[in-house]
Amino acid sequence: MHSREFAELAGAFTGDGWISKNRKGGTTLVISGNPKDEKEYYKRIAKLWKKEFGKEMKPREFHYWKTHGIMCCNPEIIDKFERAGLKVSRKAAVCKVPKEIIKNKESHLPFIRGLFDTDGSIFFGKSHNKNASRWQKEKHHIPTVQFASVSLSLINTLKRMLEGQKFNFPLYKYTPKKEKAEHDILSAHDRKKECNKIFQNIKTGKQPTLKQIQ
Repeated sequence: MHSREFAELAGAFTGDGWISKNRKGGTTLVISGNPKDEKEYYKRIAKLWKKEFGKEMKPREFHYWKTHGIMCCNPEIIDKFERAGLKVSRKAAVCKVPKEIIKNKESHLPFIRGLFDTDGSIFFGKSHNKNASRWQKEKHHIPTVQFASVSLSLINTLKRMLEGQKFNFPLYKYTPKKEKAEHDILSAHDRKKECNKIFQNIKTGKQPTLKQIQ
């Protein structure tokens, strides 16, 4: 059974990580994100890493990818991720929630947190209701919490995990203008109570203020 720390690291890996192998047989694990607004989150990743593996991990810049995050070349640690079912190579279309995490309900919230903090989003929209006030039509006040992936397996499993935590995330399909692949999206749209609940329970690093949601 995996710890809550490993479950969150697995979620972060699923959102923004990959494992690569070179010609000499060496293996590298990377989890990295936007250097503009995710540096604080990777300090949390480093703390989780130390607690789970007992080893220091210092987040850094990856100038080649223009990202900020962590890199691990320890074969024993990487093997634990692989044995958990996390895929080698860039894996957007084939990534899945590890079976051991699916089986252990205590791992669901930390996994969701890791995934949301690396690959989820919250944004605020205007009202398009003809009966809305001028303020509602002009101000971005309607919250949407969203998970999106080209992996249908990941989205379907994530939907069941969210439902198991009493969250309501309808599923729909969307193809971004600049991409050919169809995305499956879980979205809690225009549900202030639902958005409040997910932030209170998951305690994500993308925590908006309650005033923003209310």
